[in-house]
Amino acid sequence: MLMLGMVAMMIYSVLSISIKMSDKGQKAIYADARQHGVMRLLHDQIISAYYDTVSRTVLISGGDAILRVVTRSPLRYRDDGVVLAVYRYDDSTGTLYYLEKRDYYNTDYNDKYVPDIDDMLVLATGLKPISFDVDEKSRAVKINYDGQSWVIVPKCTDIPTSADMQGGANVRR
Repeated sequence: MLMLGMVAMMIYSVLSISIKMSDKGQKAIYADARQHGVMRLLHDQIISAYYDTVSRTVLISGGDAILRVVTRSPLRYRDDGVVLAVYRYDDSTGTLYYLEKRDYYNTDYNDKYVPDIDDMLVLATGLKPISFDVDEKSRAVKINYDGQSWVIVPKCTDIPTSADMQGGANVRR
């Protein structure tokens, strides 16, 4: 009986450790999947940023914990074409919030527009600190997350060529 009890105790210990390790691995997989999903969405929306021919600039702004991008790649309103996507990170809760506005052309949504968190959707929770830095000249967005940095450059840029300067044409790439 004593021998049987010892064997049962060893089996229980091995199973208990296996279950704990499995849970830890699954949490790591979920965290990686969440990070990948958020980064994929950011990438798609920044790459598809809208070029304003009037101001001759890509409509991206932000800094620190907020990013605003007028994009052709909406998450919620896929049939609307172009929307204003706003990301806002709350450091106190580790939550990334998201908002889309269909009327991106509204003058209230300027470079200083910061929506109220209560009006935004929770995109991801339990994130490590994330920050955004927008280069004013190239409109490239540098994303810092968990000690890593990514630089995403919009596809649409205004690069004048010598022919454009002579003829005054507007080139979008």
